[in-house]
Amino acid sequence: MKQSTTLLQNLNVDLKISPTGRHFLLMDCAIDEGLIKHYFDLEEQPEYYPLLHESQELLQVSPYLIALKPSTDAFLEWFIHYADQWGFIFFSNETFDNLYRHWKSLTEIKLPDGDNLMLRFGDGKVLLELWHHMNDDEKNSFFFPCQSIHLQDESRQWHRHALADKPSQQLTEKTQPWFSLSHPTYQALICNQDQAFINELVDTLWQQYPDRLRKIPEDSITHIIQHGMNTARSLEINSEQHLSMFICLMFEFSLSFYQEETTAALFESERNIDPIGYGERALDKLVATYTPDNWQQLAAVPAFGDI
Repeated sequence: MKQSTTLLQNLNVDLKISPTGRHFLLMDCAIDEGLIKHYFDLEEQPEYYPLLHESQELLQVSPYLIALKPSTDAFLEWFIHYADQWGFIFFSNETFDNLYRHWKSLTEIKLPDGDNLMLRFGDGKVLLELWHHMNDDEKNSFFFPCQSIHLQDESRQWHRHALADKPSQQLTEKTQPWFSLSHPTYQALICNQDQAFINELVDTLWQQYPDRLRKIPEDSITHIIQHGMNTARSLEINSEQHLSMFICLMFEFSLSFYQEETTAALFESERNIDPIGYGERALDKLVATYTPDNWQQLAAVPAFGDI
């Protein structure tokens, strides 16, 4: 396959530049728990470490740091053939232990607003977005021990990205979370992720509510969804699952379904209990406890008619 040939050629480029370096794979096993099983099946001398191992639940979704070596050729061939942004390959002169400590320290990062975020950078899609939007200083810090990285794009093509030469400096252990995303980088990531999420929602809505959507000018649909997402976030609704629920209820009942008397009271009750995440809890209770009469009441209110 063309992408296999290109990647192998690029891996050889790394070795020509620095014959003492090694290649490593950081693989996102949350995508498919069977990925690490394939590694164990095909590697006779495994050299690996999960980044998240504090509990069995975390271990099941942990990214794995894997050293690539001659005995790994069978697994690497399999991975290259089937991979669909399941991780990334990088080249480094650092020791395995130092690399583990570096990547482990990046599993939680700091956002511009001061909140912490568990960062799933083992997912090739996530890392590709980070690479596109990070500034040079962020790249130099995040990828400090790497001389090059190999990322797979949406069409499964591999691309080599060389990192800027860094001053001779020992890789030191850092206290997590030490890495911060700048506000412009974070905003660019959010906008890009929102657009991808909106595109998926449009497809879902056309499947579930085709008659409703035919009544709306096509260029207004995404505007309505973005407005709904902004409203949902103001109600402490942030997860994609709950954002999808909120938007679907908008299109099924009304743009302002959450202001209907019974529903508004449910949201207010949850906010009084705990303002953090209250909107998501309210949605869960709405779906779990509303009776047919509640749904009819919501649909029957004149102010909440068809979109």
